[in-house]
Amino acid sequence: MSKKSSPEMQAPPLTPDCALCRSANRASYAVMKRLNASDEEISELAQASITQVQEHFRTCAPIFADSIEGTDAISASDAELQRLLVDATELAYAATIAGQYSAAAAATSCRGRAGNEMARRAELRQIHADALDSCQPDQPELWNEKVSDFVARYLDFLLRERESV
Repeated sequence: MSKKSSPEMQAPPLTPDCALCRSANRASYAVMKRLNASDEEISELAQASITQVQEHFRTCAPIFADSIEGTDAISASDAELQRLLVDATELAYAATIAGQYSAAAAATSCRGRAGNEMARRAELRQIHADALDSCQPDQPELWNEKVSDFVARYLDFLLRERESV
């Protein structure tokens, strides 16, 4: 079983050489990009060149350049959690730059909770993977209850499918 997200995923760092990264409106630019605003619209608000905007989203904040979509509910939930982590980081940066330290603390707290949830999910995935790895198909007497229940439900499903054909 492969991990779809991990707690090691990080939000884009604050790049000191980038005019958009140094701006107190950094979070606004990220939201605009996520809402499919054009580079021209962002450059107008940021009072920066289109090249600077493109460079910012290519090197400083590439996660905002493309939308993140999951193929199933779990992938979509993981993608939204990753977005929450990134958004909280962006807000913490912007609030710190603007001198709004209580808002920065709240955003940092949200970021911590998102990171904890990502770690919890990774741990659960590892537990489930270990449970399946320890099962031998030819030794059902050694299966734990969850694996036995899953196999029974799967076999019932296959029998129903066969009957419907």
